[in-house]
Amino acid sequence: MKKMSASEKAYRAGRKKMAKLEEKLCQPIQGVDLTGKEVILNPTMFKGEMDDRRFVCTTGFGCTPVCIGKGVYGKFICDGEECRVERGEIVGLAPPRPSRPVHCPVCAEERGVAIPSNCPHQEKTP
Repeated sequence: MKKMSASEKAYRAGRKKMAKLEEKLCQPIQGVDLTGKEVILNPTMFKGEMDDRRFVCTTGFGCTPVCIGKGVYGKFICDGEECRVERGEIVGLAPPRPSRPVHCPVCAEERGVAIPSNCPHQEKTP
């Protein structure tokens, strides 16, 4: 068996600390039906920042808390990749994201919001 280097040990310890911090930010999933819910995946299993590990659960026996199964199917929000994860790899329900100002006219129309008049990205009409 290969011995771990000091940098690898430090990396793993940092990931475990991150997981503990994120558990405090997320709501627990015990007894919750995860179908259609946004969750955060465990940083020790999946690399990336918390936004890169946001996952929407769509189906699977792991979505319901009363079933024996553990598989949860869904997709990552950041890139739309569909995959299967285990219910134990989920940290908790995702905390709400802070609302960001909308600068793009197409996005504003899709969301049904108005672009602020003082927006620096809005095209000026002569």
